[in-house]
Amino acid sequence: MKTADIVVVGGGVIGCFAAYELAKAGASVVVVERGRVGAEATGASAGMLTPLNAAEEGEPTPLFDFYWASLQMFPPIVAELEETTGIRLEFAVSGALRLSQSEEEEQLRREQFEAWRQNLPAKISWLDAQEAHALEPALGPAVRGGVLSHEEATINPTRLVHALARAATRWGAQVMEDCMVTGVRHIHQRLTAVTTTAGDIATPHVVIAAGAWSRFCGEWLGVSLPITPVRGQMFSVRHLACPLTRAVFSYNGGLFPKMDGTVQVGATVEMVGFDKSVTPEGIASLMGLIPALVPCLQQGHIEQMWAGLRPWCEDGAPIIGALPEWQGVTVAAGHFRQGLLASPATAKAVKSIIVDGRSDPMVETFSPARFAHG
Repeated sequence: MKTADIVVVGGGVIGCFAAYELAKAGASVVVVERGRVGAEATGASAGMLTPLNAAEEGEPTPLFDFYWASLQMFPPIVAELEETTGIRLEFAVSGALRLSQSEEEEQLRREQFEAWRQNLPAKISWLDAQEAHALEPALGPAVRGGVLSHEEATINPTRLVHALARAATRWGAQVMEDCMVTGVRHIHQRLTAVTTTAGDIATPHVVIAAGAWSRFCGEWLGVSLPITPVRGQMFSVRHLACPLTRAVFSYNGGLFPKMDGTVQVGATVEMVGFDKSVTPEGIASLMGLIPALVPCLQQGHIEQMWAGLRPWCEDGAPIIGALPEWQGVTVAAGHFRQGLLASPATAKAVKSIIVDGRSDPMVETFSPARFAHG
């Protein structure tokens, strides 16, 4: 029987980041991924690192504070991973524009800007219509200005997760792809092994980082992990004569320029179970963003269309922490749209719980104990 100090269930960015931190700390780690590393929500992500999306009401919250702290971790981690693996992660602190397209939207954006300016640590600026068009000449004439954030960033999610997996293996971790965890073995409430389609793995600790599938892991343990898949459809378009240098958001979606010259457009929010289909209705709704925001992209060509299943937790916050009444089970799931952004802070919290034996105060609000009676 294979043995490990820790088994991580799920090979997305959360699972691979956790494995990297745990392996660096000296633990023997096995990552078990039902498909291919990063092939689910991580690979479908637009790669945006935008914590301000968690503070739309203008007030600081534990969730915003967590995401903001996680954003600060990226520059040194990116440098470390690029040096270790040779994989360029396409990390850029390019900022983001949140735009208005009507008088009503402009008033809402101004109110949001004033609340952010007074309450949050983020560096932001208000741009009128002329300033917005000077910064991004491809914007459509309907754009009336908006909020420019200076510190939000972007990264290539596929390259990040592959770099994490490679770096983790260099620290001794093992990654098992195309392998499904089917259950756990335990003595009373103390974990002893996980069962997989490739055989049992003896271990005293498991990390549940299975994204939209984490609810099923809770069923093995008789606990509620109320996480639901939410489909997000996206497409990418290319037009060499239509430059866009930073992400632009409207109230209906966003356009995200990439280093390969494409612009990604997304994303829908659909409660359709585990259906990853790309639909004409979904893509048509996204295409409606282009004429007003960046009209020159209407003459571009679509390169790719895809969908991913984001893990939505019923109260809107991730689940991070040790399962109460269980010995050796830690959860790191339910990050919805912000799994990429939250991955370094989540991984460090998991490492703190398992290796250091203490809970990170920043994630106490997100403990699975809040669902103990649900």
